[in-house]
Amino acid sequence: MNDNEKMEYEQASEDWRHRDSLTWQMPTVLVTAGGVLVVEAIKLLNTHSLLTKLIITLAFLLSFSLTVALRQNLKLQGLDRKIIESVFPETKRFGFLKWGSCMLLGLSIIMSIFLAVVCITAWMDKL
Repeated sequence: MNDNEKMEYEQASEDWRHRDSLTWQMPTVLVTAGGVLVVEAIKLLNTHSLLTKLIITLAFLLSFSLTVALRQNLKLQGLDRKIIESVFPETKRFGFLKWGSCMLLGLSIIMSIFLAVVCITAWMDKL
Protein backbone atom coordinates (compact mmCIF):
# COMPACT_ATOMS: atom_id res chain seq x y z
CA MET A 1 0.00 0.00 0.00
CA ASN A 2 1.42 3.38 -0.98
CA ASP A 3 1.27 6.55 1.13
CA ASN A 4 -1.76 7.98 -0.70
CA GLU A 5 -3.80 4.81 -0.18
CA LYS A 6 -2.77 4.68 3.48
CA MET A 7 -3.77 8.32 4.02
CA GLU A 8 -7.08 7.79 2.19
CA TYR A 9 -7.81 4.68 4.25
CA GLU A 10 -7.01 6.41 7.54
CA GLN A 11 -9.18 9.42 6.69
CA ALA A 12 -12.10 7.25 5.55
CA SER A 13 -11.79 5.11 8.69
CA GLU A 14 -11.78 8.15 10.93
CA ASP A 15 -14.79 9.62 9.09
CA TRP A 16 -16.63 6.29 9.30
CA ARG A 17 -16.08 6.03 13.09
CA HIS A 18 -17.23 9.63 13.59
CA ARG A 19 -20.35 9.08 11.48
CA ASP A 20 -21.08 5.80 13.25
CA SER A 21 -21.02 7.63 16.57
CA LEU A 22 -23.43 10.25 15.18
CA THR A 23 -25.67 7.54 13.74
CA TRP A 24 -26.26 6.09 17.20
CA GLN A 25 -26.56 9.46 18.95
CA MET A 26 -29.21 11.02 16.69
CA PRO A 27 -32.07 8.60 17.48
CA THR A 28 -31.27 8.90 21.19
CA VAL A 29 -31.59 12.68 21.00
CA LEU A 30 -34.73 12.32 18.90
CA VAL A 31 -36.51 9.99 21.33
CA THR A 32 -35.38 11.87 24.45
CA ALA A 33 -36.10 15.41 23.28
CA GLY A 34 -39.28 14.41 21.43
CA GLY A 35 -40.54 12.52 24.46
CA VAL A 36 -39.86 15.40 26.83
CA LEU A 37 -41.63 17.84 24.50
CA VAL A 38 -44.67 15.59 24.12
CA VAL A 39 -44.91 15.04 27.90
CA GLU A 40 -44.70 18.80 28.53
CA ALA A 41 -47.34 19.41 25.86
CA ILE A 42 -49.65 16.88 27.50
CA LYS A 43 -49.18 18.58 30.89
CA LEU A 44 -50.34 21.88 29.33
CA LEU A 45 -53.13 20.27 27.31
CA ASN A 46 -56.10 21.67 29.23
CA THR A 47 -54.66 25.06 30.14
CA HIS A 48 -52.64 26.45 27.23
CA SER A 49 -53.99 25.24 23.91
CA LEU A 50 -51.75 27.36 21.66
CA LEU A 51 -48.61 26.57 23.66
CA THR A 52 -49.43 22.85 23.48
CA LYS A 53 -49.76 23.07 19.69
CA LEU A 54 -46.48 24.95 19.37
CA ILE A 55 -44.60 22.46 21.56
CA ILE A 56 -45.94 19.50 19.58
CA THR A 57 -45.05 21.27 16.33
CA LEU A 58 -41.53 21.85 17.65
CA ALA A 59 -41.24 18.15 18.55
CA PHE A 60 -42.33 17.19 15.03
CA LEU A 61 -39.88 19.61 13.38
CA LEU A 62 -37.04 18.33 15.58
CA SER A 63 -37.94 14.75 14.71
CA PHE A 64 -38.17 15.45 11.00
CA SER A 65 -34.88 17.36 10.83
CA LEU A 66 -33.00 14.69 12.81
CA THR A 67 -34.44 11.98 10.55
CA VAL A 68 -33.20 13.84 7.45
CA ALA A 69 -29.79 14.39 9.09
CA LEU A 70 -29.60 10.69 10.01
CA ARG A 71 -30.37 9.69 6.42
CA GLN A 72 -27.65 12.00 5.08
CA ASN A 73 -25.20 10.71 7.67
CA LEU A 74 -25.91 7.07 6.72
CA LYS A 75 -25.41 7.86 3.03
CA LEU A 76 -22.01 9.48 3.73
CA GLN A 77 -21.06 6.62 6.04
CA GLY A 78 -21.78 4.22 3.17
CA LEU A 79 -19.43 6.19 0.92
CA ASP A 80 -16.68 5.99 3.55
CA ARG A 81 -17.26 2.23 3.82
CA LYS A 82 -16.83 1.87 0.05
CA ILE A 83 -13.54 3.79 0.16
CA ILE A 84 -12.27 1.55 2.97
CA GLU A 85 -13.32 -1.57 1.06
CA SER A 86 -11.66 -0.34 -2.14
CA VAL A 87 -8.32 0.00 -0.35
CA PHE A 88 -8.71 -3.18 1.73
CA PRO A 89 -11.28 -5.55 0.18
CA GLU A 90 -10.84 -7.95 3.10
CA THR A 91 -12.29 -5.36 5.50
CA LYS A 92 -15.84 -5.65 4.17
CA ARG A 93 -18.26 -4.99 6.98
CA PHE A 94 -20.79 -7.58 8.04
CA GLY A 95 -24.35 -7.08 6.83
CA PHE A 96 -25.75 -6.64 10.35
CA LEU A 97 -24.03 -3.24 10.64
CA LYS A 98 -26.02 -2.02 7.67
CA TRP A 99 -29.23 -3.58 9.04
CA GLY A 100 -28.72 -1.90 12.40
CA SER A 101 -28.39 1.49 10.70
CA CYS A 102 -31.51 0.82 8.63
CA MET A 103 -33.45 -0.11 11.77
CA LEU A 104 -32.38 3.16 13.42
CA LEU A 105 -33.53 5.09 10.36
CA GLY A 106 -36.83 3.19 10.46
CA LEU A 107 -37.28 4.09 14.13
CA SER A 108 -36.66 7.75 13.33
CA ILE A 109 -39.16 7.69 10.48
CA ILE A 110 -41.81 6.03 12.68
CA MET A 111 -41.23 8.63 15.41
CA SER A 112 -41.53 11.45 12.85
CA ILE A 113 -44.79 10.02 11.47
CA PHE A 114 -46.20 9.62 14.99
CA LEU A 115 -45.32 13.20 15.89
CA ALA A 116 -46.76 14.44 12.56
CA VAL A 117 -50.08 12.75 13.33
CA VAL A 118 -50.09 14.19 16.87
CA CYS A 119 -49.21 17.63 15.49
CA ILE A 120 -51.97 17.56 12.86
CA THR A 121 -54.47 16.29 15.42
CA ALA A 122 -53.51 19.07 17.83
CA TRP A 123 -53.88 21.80 15.21
CA MET A 124 -57.28 20.41 14.20
CA ASP A 125 -58.35 20.81 17.87
CA LYS A 126 -59.07 17.11 18.23
CA LEU A 127 -56.42 16.49 20.86
